[in-house]
Amino acid sequence: MARPRARVRASGTYRMNEDSRVGVIGLGLPSQARRCQETQVTVKLVALWGKPKDAEGFEKDYGATHLPLVAALPGLKGAVASKALDGPYYRMAELIFDDADGLQGAIGSADGQALLADAGRLQETYGSKLDVLTVEVQA
Repeated sequence: MARPRARVRASGTYRMNEDSRVGVIGLGLPSQARRCQETQVTVKLVALWGKPKDAEGFEKDYGATHLPLVAALPGLKGAVASKALDGPYYRMAELIFDDADGLQGAIGSADGQALLADAGRLQETYGSKLDVLTVEVQA
């Protein structure tokens, strides 16, 4: 049975609720909602995007193409997409997983490979440098 694709909401009020696996950018898988709120997060992939040459084009492409690819990642427990107010970065995305094995499995999957390919395409198309960190959440 195919895994359901998550919905992505690009604007509006973002809050965790029973219908949304990821409240901040609206990645929704209803069956995961309650578990996400109860699960202790241990590992995040943090994507730091540099300023694109065409911010308007980047935003449209990021919302229409890249965020749905994030939503499709297997094992994703949550995600936060932010836009910088200042500093060297334009955008930040945090992809949340239960553990390092979950992150590795997601990135190694076909959906993860599609996400990585799209990240490369965004960098090439918009000249936006991407720095990536893997962090462990400490209580």
